[in-house]
Amino acid sequence: MQRWLGRLAYSFIIIGAVLLWESYKILSGRMIGVPAWRVGLYLAGAVCALVVGALGIRQRHRP
Repeated sequence: MQRWLGRLAYSFIIIGAVLLWESYKILSGRMIGVPAWRVGLYLAGAVCALVVGALGIRQRHRP
């Protein structure tokens, strides 16, 4: 499990960044007609993905 966490670390960071970008677009008004609950879901998913990505980077660079 730890090995896969290290391998997929950058993928989780990219997924987190995409979710943050999508929630920013919704909050800035560029996307109209999106339910408000979806923003919270995007932000929660982004935080989880970024945390797992950070743990993966830590595991990857561990001696």
